[in-house]
Amino acid sequence: MTYHYARANLLPKLTLKIGIIFLSCIPTFAQVRPRGLDAYKNWQVQPENITPLRIGDALPDALWHLPLAVVNHPQGKETVTLRDYKGKLILLDFWARGCGSCIAAFPKLDSLQQQFDDRVQVVLATRESSEVIKKYLNKRPLHGALFSITDASVLAHVFPYYTIPHYVWIGQDGKLLATTDAKQITAPHIEAALSGKTTQLVLKRDLDPNKLFFLTDKLDTKPRHYSLLLNGHYPGLASQIKERTENGVVIGRSYANYSLLDLYRKVAWPILEQAGATRRDQQPILQVANIQLWPTTASALEHDRASLYAFEFLVVLNDAAKLDSLALDALNRASGYYGRIVHAPEPHLLITDH
Repeated sequence: MTYHYARANLLPKLTLKIGIIFLSCIPTFAQVRPRGLDAYKNWQVQPENITPLRIGDALPDALWHLPLAVVNHPQGKETVTLRDYKGKLILLDFWARGCGSCIAAFPKLDSLQQQFDDRVQVVLATRESSEVIKKYLNKRPLHGALFSITDASVLAHVFPYYTIPHYVWIGQDGKLLATTDAKQITAPHIEAALSGKTTQLVLKRDLDPNKLFFLTDKLDTKPRHYSLLLNGHYPGLASQIKERTENGVVIGRSYANYSLLDLYRKVAWPILEQAGATRRDQQPILQVANIQLWPTTASALEHDRASLYAFEFLVVLNDAAKLDSLALDALNRASGYYGRIVHAPEPHLLITDH
């Protein structure tokens, strides 16, 4: 079974169609939705028995009343409940100490909190313990009136994620409005959500990075050979490479959210390394029209996410030794460009438009 997809600008469709297809791939838990006020006790003991909420679901009573440990609360509180902020738009921000982009967004969150005052409540949340976060905040205090829930494993099961920052939008009506990345956290989007308009938000539905990114779990059999190139940013995946193995042998790789330039570099690097290249950061030589339209991943993430790509390639075990060259061939066929390894004066990647 072979799957081939030609290059296409799928950004507007990627979030909608693929997001819907993979909604069933969000980690599932036992079908238990406690509603009583005492149910949170079971949640704290066995959070894995929680069914994740879906967009449009109302938060159950037990979740509203769940005591949540907090640090840095402006009123000195050690616990809060989500019910304390019911009737406001709640922006729940999952973060961790090692997430630089999470921490970089805190000043903006504090500014938005001040701007919208009593209509919005920003609540940080981390799975890390109160003790660990308190020590961290002694050296790097939070901005303004921001505070953080700690030991947030229950919330992480209710609103599951693989990548952070992960923002959960809980509406004034007590329903889950959206889950997004940081790009969606803006004053116009917040104003629209307060007015009941969330259609302009690009949803973030995290995919399990340990599985092929864009194949449904409902396939009866694993494909023996598979290649896919998608154009467009996928918010539920970090910029990353994941190897796929069989019997301990690498038979495929998945790449998410890279510019085409960096995607070619990463696909070609194992071949270049075998040819004797020593500089992994070496820029490919481009001989194409409109060379200025080839951004790096960093600039694309900042300015034009539509120029990012996802690429997956899988071969049968017998072809594992040729994986790298076959992957470059597949990328050439799907992208419409031609990348090849040139050995003089030293090994490098040459990309042309034919």
